[in-house]
Amino acid sequence: MSLRKALFVWGFCLLTLISAFGQEVTERSRLGAAIEGVTYISSGSLAGHVAFIDCWGVYVCDLLGVGYEKIFSVEKISFGAWPRGIAYIGQGEFAGNFLLSDLTNRNTLFMVSSSGSLISEVHAQDFQWEVSCEGMTEISSGSYAGKMALVGFTGVAGGNTRHIYIFRMEKQSDGTIYAFIVKDLAQVNVPAPYDIYALSIAFLPPGSPVYPNHFLLGDVSGTIHVIDMEGIEEATFSGIRFMEGMTYIAGGIYQGKLFITDMTASGATVRNLDGSQSTPIGISVGGAGCGAGSITWLKDRRQMIAFSWSGLQWNWPMYLISRPYPGQWRKDAEFAYTQLRTPLKMTDMTSAGTYHLFGSVNSSPDKSPYEVHILDQ
Repeated sequence: MSLRKALFVWGFCLLTLISAFGQEVTERSRLGAAIEGVTYISSGSLAGHVAFIDCWGVYVCDLLGVGYEKIFSVEKISFGAWPRGIAYIGQGEFAGNFLLSDLTNRNTLFMVSSSGSLISEVHAQDFQWEVSCEGMTEISSGSYAGKMALVGFTGVAGGNTRHIYIFRMEKQSDGTIYAFIVKDLAQVNVPAPYDIYALSIAFLPPGSPVYPNHFLLGDVSGTIHVIDMEGIEEATFSGIRFMEGMTYIAGGIYQGKLFITDMTASGATVRNLDGSQSTPIGISVGGAGCGAGSITWLKDRRQMIAFSWSGLQWNWPMYLISRPYPGQWRKDAEFAYTQLRTPLKMTDMTSAGTYHLFGSVNSSPDKSPYEVHILDQ
């Protein structure tokens, strides 16, 4: 089995070792994590599990702390950049499927089956997000039961308007699925987007123990915002920084609690809303202690090179990683790469003995501002 080439950004990447005598994969290890969204699975064979999206992979965990497994990859689906949010659809015509959001597409979502097949792109008809579409959730009960909600931003950086779009989906005669807005819970003049930039959204159903029929937003700085159905903030609670994933647990031994996780999954817990009871969930397996994006085998050095996100653009830490002993991975070196706004993918060594690094140099979604950098030995 050949070593899989550079994986895309934000992922639980599979770390492999090429033996000196061939292309055999001797070990697989998660290099860290960059969780982008979580969702509770309410029906089907995986009911009671939580699914999470990371890079191109969708994984499930059983909330008992005994691990996780990959159920499918979405590499072959035409995302503009990388999957950003995930929501399980538990009722209605499209029940049993997942809805995924894309970082760069302003009005397009992707409906994917539980086996990873693309069912249809979902095109928003009367609303859009200009900056990003982050978390998504299904509204499981109440007056908007069966509808979906996403948190998205419009405007320019520094003056964003945060929206909670409630929308319905409808299949057209040609099989294409359209999304139509039902309600827009906008919160205007959001200051300092880095401080309160919402990364995740969950819905508390009418039967939840506290704040029934409310949304929860988890932000970058570590605050959970309780938002009513008119878009008014009613309370805040302490969460965890970079709260990329948040979902309400609708059944099982943890019914009525939240599952939250940060980018690295080191903060993955089941907890009460106020944090008064918290149970760690073991979905983080740190290889060399870094949340890696793209990884490449440096065959001249017999090391892996990987990069991850520092929380800021133009400042991506790069790592050299080796495996001194079976089952042990070591971070040998760390340095910053500041020549690209967002590194995206690295090639293996070329015939010239160099590596090519591909990434973006501009945040505009209307252009193709990419560059290829050559990295020598």
